[in-house]
Amino acid sequence: MMNHHSSYSPVNGFYNFLTQQLENLHHLFLSEGFISIKFLQRVIMSLRSFHSQLVLLAHNLRLPAGEKWLDAYMDETARIWETCLDLKRGISSLESFCFSAANVVSLVNRQTYLNAQISRQIAREIDRCKRDLGLMGDNRIRAEARIQTLFLVPFDHGFVAGINFYKCVEFRGALYTMRTIDILLLEILLCGFMHSWPETSLQNWKTGDDDSPSMVAAASLHYSVASEIRQGKDGILVQEVQKALSIMDELRMAVDFRRGNEQLIEIASKKVESLKICLGNLQNGVVDVFGQIDDFFDEIVEGRKKLMDLCSQR
Repeated sequence: MMNHHSSYSPVNGFYNFLTQQLENLHHLFLSEGFISIKFLQRVIMSLRSFHSQLVLLAHNLRLPAGEKWLDAYMDETARIWETCLDLKRGISSLESFCFSAANVVSLVNRQTYLNAQISRQIAREIDRCKRDLGLMGDNRIRAEARIQTLFLVPFDHGFVAGINFYKCVEFRGALYTMRTIDILLLEILLCGFMHSWPETSLQNWKTGDDDSPSMVAAASLHYSVASEIRQGKDGILVQEVQKALSIMDELRMAVDFRRGNEQLIEIASKKVESLKICLGNLQNGVVDVFGQIDDFFDEIVEGRKKLMDLCSQR
């Protein structure tokens, strides 16, 4: 069992920050009730802030130069980097999806009557949207491979076995905690933006014997998100995508089975208005996450440089 020292220290400040941010993330998830683009934006924000705090912690501790802690930090940030590259590729599919779905909105809005030819055209545009998501293609394969990679290389437990967090290995213990949290947050992002499997997603994540407040907070977040995933279905989990797909399925059903109905154009217009709002939220979120990942890359480079400079000065 791992127990954090009770008195204040830079390490305890770091753990308190983790705990508070994880609790805030959990509260947001519970208030949303599903995996929304807003929640996923907050996940990447939390990931960034945790690593900024980890670099700051290194500056507040006297760490020996040339030790394994630096190698472990480099390895961890390399795993994060590779995962974020996959996330960017997956999110690109969402950009294509938004563009294709916007074509559906534009096509319906231009019509005053939906005849058989226009109905087939709408159906083709809806099919194109689903293809752009890559639900059964590269996104699924890439997400599955990346999730396996996250668990493939275990942390060197020789760094932390039997230690107290207030001794000389404090940073290594903090890095181990961060590794565990990183895996959780990155898998949530992969499930949200790329692909999720209700039977297996988030099932391998464990806190071990760590019952510290930060790990308790992480475990609570894990339980809530994993429960939501188990109730879902294969595919991209972000709620705005699921809602957009549902609206388009309803729209396609309407044009397939009510062709020629005088009320059809009014029904279609209402559905595309809802689709337009949904796509706007999704598009704004996608742009924000893209920017956040790029900023995170810059922060990783800067953090590595700071820690290497720190070692060269010792």
